[in-house]
Amino acid sequence: MKAASLTVVCALFLIFSWYPCGTQAQTISVDEVVGLFRNDTVKTETPITFKLRFTNPEALNFSISNGFEIYSPDGAEWDHLSVAGDTLTGAIPRSNWDLQFAMNVFLGAGVPPADTVGILGAKINGVGLPSLFNGVPYGIKIGSLTNANDGKHICLDSAWFRPGGTWKWVASGGINRYPTWGGPYCYYIYQVPDLMPSITNAPASLSGRHCVTMSYDFNGSDPEGETVTFQKVSGPGSINSTTGLWSYTPSLADVGQSLTLVVQACEPHGCGSSVSVPLTFTNEVPTFTSGCRDTMWVAVGNSVTKDMNASDGCSDPLHFVLGPVTPSLDGTVSINASTGLITFSTTGMAVVGVYDVSVYASDTKDSVLCHTYFRVSASCCLGIRGNVSGDAQDRVDLLDVVYLVDYLFAMSDPPPPLSNCPDENNADGSPDNVIDISDLTALVSYLFYGEPLAPCPAF
Repeated sequence: MKAASLTVVCALFLIFSWYPCGTQAQTISVDEVVGLFRNDTVKTETPITFKLRFTNPEALNFSISNGFEIYSPDGAEWDHLSVAGDTLTGAIPRSNWDLQFAMNVFLGAGVPPADTVGILGAKINGVGLPSLFNGVPYGIKIGSLTNANDGKHICLDSAWFRPGGTWKWVASGGINRYPTWGGPYCYYIYQVPDLMPSITNAPASLSGRHCVTMSYDFNGSDPEGETVTFQKVSGPGSINSTTGLWSYTPSLADVGQSLTLVVQACEPHGCGSSVSVPLTFTNEVPTFTSGCRDTMWVAVGNSVTKDMNASDGCSDPLHFVLGPVTPSLDGTVSINASTGLITFSTTGMAVVGVYDVSVYASDTKDSVLCHTYFRVSASCCLGIRGNVSGDAQDRVDLLDVVYLVDYLFAMSDPPPPLSNCPDENNADGSPDNVIDISDLTALVSYLFYGEPLAPCPAF
């Protein structure tokens, strides 16, 4: 039986109560619905609790007897065994009821079936329902409504319950109050669409060097709070499905390519829209480490070799290529593409002078230019005499003294060799070109006392 309106209640019970009908009355109302989607709509697949507000404006303490019926006017179904009363946060503690307190559940009564929850609290000397109380002490739980109930209604109304559950509050002295009830409270049942998660921090683009591991930590969120995972739809690298950390070590082949990483955030029921991130990989341009701007001499009709060296920050394999030789040489110039070793050969008709040889080091993506020089002379001697050791860089240092001492003081026959350039070995420039102690003296004076060595023959 539904609770009567305030007017009817007053008319029926006026003779049993001195409580005036024209003043503020006790009330019970639905204060909050756990599982509410919005306004008067509840969500499917979500546990539902109707939280009840009890308002007592009088300075009286009451025992209570209130029943609540759960039903559907259009055939919604729910798990009747999930229906229960709930003391919520204990706004009215159990100790207030020194005689008895119970939340009785009567399942499946009527056609169509309805459930009833009766709330009984009886006191003798206890506090009971406190005077001037205004709070949310109790609730009615009905479990979750399945998606099959989408579009139907679930209702909560006041009710009588057996054996004597009349809707009223009772105070000492035979005082009866019949709280007003704003119901029935009916709610539309709605299956909320499962909204897919999204990437929340997609970058506009990513770039880096091709030989350095690139990484980016993608984040995502789901409107319903479901666990978010990640997947790579396309593009290079791999992504950690749990953390969203993507990583990739690009190769030289990736430089200059149009690459795009496509990633999605997912949850157990599907994936959201993908995000596309353009990727740019840069190259480490090679650099020469030796051989550039060096000058090496070579006599007319002879040949020399010079080693060119280069590297890049990614340790890519390099190859070497010759560019123009200026001026034109009567002879040949070649280079080992893998090692960078130049062979510079002249004929007997080569013009004396300095030749500029262009050399390129390349990693197949980028190249760098280097200029190295060869001086062709009529004599094998270049500048000053004294390169007795035949040093390819034409240095005169203590090594030349050692070579000359070994030569002059050797006990062997023939003695240890000097350079293959007689004009360099003739350190003092004597007209007879004899190599003797005078040449050793000239080297020592040059290295230790700064006295000049004889110049090479003019050409």
